Amino acid sequence: MSKTMKNYVVTEFVSTHNHPLAAPHCVPFLRSHRRVGDADIAQVMAMRNVGMKPAQIMDYMTCQSGGFHNVGFTVKDLRNKLHSIRKEEIRNGDAEGALGYLSAQETEDTYNWVLSTFLKAMDGKRPISVVTDGDLAMRNAIRNIFPYARHHLCSWHLERNAPKNVHIPEFVSDFSILMQMECDVKEFETLWADMVSHYGLETNAWVVEMYSDRERWAEAYLLGHFFAGMRSTQRCEGMNCYLNRFLTVRLRLFEFVQQYHRGLARMRVADAEAETAMEHSTPVLITQLKSLEKNGTEVYTQYIFRFFQDEIQRASALIVARRVDEMERRLYFIEMYSHPKSNWMVEYYPIDSRINCSCLMFESFGLPCCHMIVVMKYEHLSTIPPSLVMRRWTRCSRPPAQQTNVCKISRSISHMARYEILSSGYKLMSFYASHAQDSFEDARQVEHEMTSWMRKRWEMGKNKECKTEIGESTDGQTLVGVGDPPVVKTKGNPGKKSSAQHSRNPKKCSHCKCRGHDKRTCPKLSSKHPIDDIPI
Repeated sequence: MSKTMKNYVVTEFVSTHNHPLAAPHCVPFLRSHRRVGDADIAQVMAMRNVGMKPAQIMDYMTCQSGGFHNVGFTVKDLRNKLHSIRKEEIRNGDAEGALGYLSAQETEDTYNWVLSTFLKAMDGKRPISVVTDGDLAMRNAIRNIFPYARHHLCSWHLERNAPKNVHIPEFVSDFSILMQMECDVKEFETLWADMVSHYGLETNAWVVEMYSDRERWAEAYLLGHFFAGMRSTQRCEGMNCYLNRFLTVRLRLFEFVQQYHRGLARMRVADAEAETAMEHSTPVLITQLKSLEKNGTEVYTQYIFRFFQDEIQRASALIVARRVDEMERRLYFIEMYSHPKSNWMVEYYPIDSRINCSCLMFESFGLPCCHMIVVMKYEHLSTIPPSLVMRRWTRCSRPPAQQTNVCKISRSISHMARYEILSSGYKLMSFYASHAQDSFEDARQVEHEMTSWMRKRWEMGKNKECKTEIGESTDGQTLVGVGDPPVVKTKGNPGKKSSAQHSRNPKKCSHCKCRGHDKRTCPKLSSKHPIDDIPI
């Protein structure tokens, strides 16, 4: 140290290291050689936004860079960086987006609120049919909010509960058959009484309860009520299974919203794909009723047309046993070929081509049944009567104004979206340049020049632009909302301090043997200056 300048002056430089060098295979793990750069962060965020886990992202980047030693960081560094980014994103509180959050307590009041909110979202249009798993609180809420809706108990839940309450395998099979049997009420009552008597279940509590609730699960009582072919909560369960691909229990609230919208976006893309296939392709006609079948392709969506096509094929096994002509209608009595005991009555009104069938399939599903198609064939109808076309199954069920343009890109495009578009655009150039050495070298030269130029522009813009902080509006006003809930331990004794904090004899320091502190906070060690590892 110089006495005149009062500064350190270098008088000698020794170029040799004063410590052993790290082995080549250990160099990538040294702190001085590990850094998650800005370009790496952009790529990592693009993959993270589609649900990839840090380990999967690390595997992809290892393969992309040609080996782990070329990545420049470890998976732990990546996790730490993602954690710091998440902390920055929720700096003003993760509960900011939870103003409309409702506790998942399955009480009657909760269901009342949910159904009332649903009714408001549907502009006051009440559903005519509801399918549930039989929860008592939900049943009472449905009775309060949708008093005129027909309530259907989920058949899957009933079939699962049957063997738990009645330990007779044969009864479970007969119960399932009787539940789905399409018969009249009188026949159902007779078959039920015979089944209960046969198995001796007259006093079984579950069987008695199911009989008292038969109007909510027996097909004989539900015929004629529109349920679109649904007998269980498979639509709800299917939606839950689909969204589980995008959602995890560790998601923050704002991440939940992002992933939820990602799932919806994929559904809209699939819907647009199905609509394109419907508009630019025609199903193959396979029956002899070509004119009627072709009209079905023009009226129904391709998915619903398959059901209509099946009904046309079933009609080939039916015959008209007799016809009765009345003043305003004609009665057709339909039988199955070689099964005369199977019969249905179909009413046909020639004035407006209105058709009704005793099987009530149209009322339950919204599609003409095979018995109606027999009458259409008998009356030489080449098109489906308008009264038998339910709008929800048609190609024009959704107005063009409600069709989402999935290809539209917002003008206010974000940084992440710009990055993803550029990355996708340069894939083709990379593909062509990788096939020859000279093309590869030229592309690398252009890439270096372009990167250097863009980096200078980025550094200039970074010094000028005024970034809007997360949690603040564009005019600089901080958004005020709901704060984070208190953190509570999920195990142990969450409401009290640990027994170690109440201990009368605190632990001794392993260095000075004094009580009240440990080796990390020992005052005798704090005066010493530990030598840090010198990074290479």
